[in-house]
Amino acid sequence: MKGSKKFVALLVASIFMLLLAGCASPTPEVITKEIKVEVTKEVQVEVTKQVMVDVTAVPSDVWTAEDVVQASGVQACTRVAALPKKFKKDWTIGYINLDKSHPFFGQWEAGMQAAAKFYGIKYIGMDAANGASIDQLDPLLAQKPDLVGSQKDMDAIASKLLKLNIPYLNIDEGQTEYSPYTYGIPNAVAGKLAGEKLVDGLKKKMDSDWKGRELYFLEFTHGGVPACVTRTGAAAAAVKDGMGLDDKHVLKQDPFTVGTTPAEMIGATLIAHPKAVFGLIPCWDALGVEPYNVAKQAGREADMLMVTMGGDKPTFDFLKSKPIGYYGVVEFSPWCEGWSWVETSAAILEGVPFKPYSVDKFVGQDTVDSRYNQLYP
Repeated sequence: MKGSKKFVALLVASIFMLLLAGCASPTPEVITKEIKVEVTKEVQVEVTKQVMVDVTAVPSDVWTAEDVVQASGVQACTRVAALPKKFKKDWTIGYINLDKSHPFFGQWEAGMQAAAKFYGIKYIGMDAANGASIDQLDPLLAQKPDLVGSQKDMDAIASKLLKLNIPYLNIDEGQTEYSPYTYGIPNAVAGKLAGEKLVDGLKKKMDSDWKGRELYFLEFTHGGVPACVTRTGAAAAAVKDGMGLDDKHVLKQDPFTVGTTPAEMIGATLIAHPKAVFGLIPCWDALGVEPYNVAKQAGREADMLMVTMGGDKPTFDFLKSKPIGYYGVVEFSPWCEGWSWVETSAAILEGVPFKPYSVDKFVGQDTVDSRYNQLYP
């Protein structure tokens, strides 16, 4: 009995303690509050970077004008095309020379060989030896050239090459309908320069020992060569304008059209004008030397003043002797003309732009010694 009462008392006490605990620790209320925080941050960054550059010239992938001048030595050729140092393929070019033994044409050949060696091109030089150039074409084609040139038999050679899809590039003979390319002396430019130089000399003569004398200009040309007609025609125009000559004082001397010789024509002219003085420009050097010598034999050397165009070694030899009446020569630089033919040929094959060959040198009696020593040391 006592045990039961004790149990009941303990049970009541436990329940009471639980009720007290519930009242002392009420269930908490959960409150959620959203807080927005805006953060603004400004950052300033200054970056300083110093770069040291070692300036070194980058090797050019083309041959420069200075390279050409240096490679061509005393000839100092002007570059006509900026050729790449590495070609698309190993090119082969061939030229049929009219006569390699001729001093002017021999200089062409020498210049071609030198340029081909410099640029790394295989060059084949054929010699017609004053025969038919077309006869040299088949032997040349057997060596598989990529481009061919000649001075003579233009149409025959170019028409055959056109069928074979081989480019043709002649020298100094103008255009052929079988090729879009032409190369050589700028005839009108050369003739004009020769005429202007002769005018310089004529004015000095007319102000001194020729004062008061009647002046004629003799245009020695070749009617069968279009280049000559253009060349001497430009010379005649320059002299006529520079000296104020009328048409009757400009005499075209064309022995080849009228069927005579230069000696016969100049002889007849001297007889027809016994008291006159003459300026003379031929299409090429030798065409002027013969009339000059006829005048000399006739005792009229002092009545002549001549400018020629060309400038091979025999011409310089003659001018170097300082003959009375030989004022000077417009130098065509045949060695450089050959060199630049190779440059032009390579430019055609490579698809590179090229410029015309230029003529701008005049050698007079006052400069012939130094020029001669340069060319023929």
